Amino acid sequence: MAAIRNLNGPSQSDIRKNITKLQTQTPLVSSSVGRGRVRFYDNSELLIENSALRVTGTATVTGTFQADGIINLTGTTDITGPLIVAGDTDITGKLTIAGDTDITGLLTIAGDTGITGKLTIAGDTDITGATTVTGDFTTDGNLIVNGPTELNGLTRITGNTDITGILTTDGNLIVNGPTELNGITSITGNTTVTGLLTTDGDLIVNGPTMLNGITDIVGATTVTGDFTTDGNLIVNGPTELNGLTDIVGATTVKGLFDVTGKTNLDGETTINGDLFVKGPLEVTGKTKLGGITEITGATTIKADLTIAAGGMIKAGNTQINPDGSAKFGALDIASNGRLTAGSFDLNPNGSATFGDTTISTGGNIVAGGSITSNGPMTANGNFKTTGSTRLAGGTYIDGNLEVDDNVVATGEITANGGFITRQMLDNPGDAVAVGWSPSRNKLYKL
Repeated sequence: MAAIRNLNGPSQSDIRKNITKLQTQTPLVSSSVGRGRVRFYDNSELLIENSALRVTGTATVTGTFQADGIINLTGTTDITGPLIVAGDTDITGKLTIAGDTDITGLLTIAGDTGITGKLTIAGDTDITGATTVTGDFTTDGNLIVNGPTELNGLTRITGNTDITGILTTDGNLIVNGPTELNGITSITGNTTVTGLLTTDGDLIVNGPTMLNGITDIVGATTVTGDFTTDGNLIVNGPTELNGLTDIVGATTVKGLFDVTGKTNLDGETTINGDLFVKGPLEVTGKTKLGGITEITGATTIKADLTIAAGGMIKAGNTQINPDGSAKFGALDIASNGRLTAGSFDLNPNGSATFGDTTISTGGNIVAGGSITSNGPMTANGNFKTTGSTRLAGGTYIDGNLEVDDNVVATGEITANGGFITRQMLDNPGDAVAVGWSPSRNKLYKL
């Protein structure tokens, strides 16, 4: 028979005491592992309740690191793989990202942000603070800027750009595609446009502007400074130029052309619409006018001037009509060449009227009043007068003198040829005897 253990013995009592101590002790309250490790496997967990986990060395997680509460990182955090943040993320310190970053949600940055690498934004981006870009900035989608934007470097925009606020650039702004500006645009530096520039609103240029390509302006254009064009200038609508306008190339204006300052037309100019110049006008190139032209200042024309059908030139008291008629002050020129000025009338057939004096086409002169000549008067043909004729000075007649009326001579009459008279006196009884003195070459009373 086997021996029976006595559980009431002194040795059994010691064993029970030791087991009781082991049941009430907590061996992990203060434990350390040197050169070893603690392993949890088969879906085991390390649960820390209402306590802290402190790692003074390196913590390596090869699986998924899941944190449901708040994570505070006071030192440097190095992430070599993808970082996926599904909720709001607040970073109050410096954030340095050396690799690609994909943000599918909303990114709000309240402080300064420096990006030294490539930044690709596929969705909408709302920037409410100041943004400084020192490298290339490329956007393939829509870029909407509602506040002031300062671009100091090269900015290339290949897509549509909608700017509702102020755009200020201190450097070169190169736009290769269509650009639509709906608000006020102020450009203080040089601007080069190599493509099509279309503006539906007001375009105000305070500095020099050079247009090397075709410029189509369909609205009102006001130029207060110098305007210089070396190429073709085509204006289809009303144009008002208040400053000096110097055009050295070919210019075609199909609408109203209004200039209040000095205007020089050095190149070939064609104006199909109306031309109004309120200052001096100097034309040194070939000019063709097809509408109404009004010039209030001095006009100098040094080249050919053509007025097309329907055109008219008006400068002060001068007006040239498209039918060829003109008016120069009180002088009127009809379309058939007739000149009229007051009581002066000169016809294209050679006849003329000067008050009461008429010159016929044959050269005959008819004077309704008296004719006075203070100097010598010579008649190579017949001289006929129907009224009284007074010869106050010496009169020499190389041909025949025929007088149908009375002749009163207060001086001497010398006749080298024959002297024929039908009746010397009204009363023959008043006749006296006269003789001829060859020595004195005159008649004398006997």
